[in-house]
Amino acid sequence: YSNGGLEMAYVLTNDGWVFLEEGGFKPGLGEEDEPYDRGSITLNPGDVLMLASDGISDTSNLEPGLKGASRFGIEKIKNIVASAQNLGPEAIQSHLLEAVEIHKNGTQADDDIVMLTLQRMKKGS
Repeated sequence: YSNGGLEMAYVLTNDGWVFLEEGGFKPGLGEEDEPYDRGSITLNPGDVLMLASDGISDTSNLEPGLKGASRFGIEKIKNIVASAQNLGPEAIQSHLLEAVEIHKNGTQADDDIVMLTLQRMKKGS
């Protein structure tokens, strides 16, 4: 894997969260002689891979610049993924998008919202 500079590049295992730290942003992005660093991880049955753009974690509940605005944040993403882990990747994404909409409180998104959720199936599933 390479996290590609995403701040939300995690695997939820039975032992908790693992940040996929290999990769990151490379200056001069696009230069073929500067590949991303790579790492590897084994997904065990039930593990969830969650990749998301900062458009989710940076979602605000107020218009930009207004006092009292709060970010959606990484911890909230992790809590939602963990609470829906046994429901499968589609349900995880649905729960997360619903929570983001509630948090936005009617404000416009400042950024794109992109996510990829994969789950290694348990035997017999």
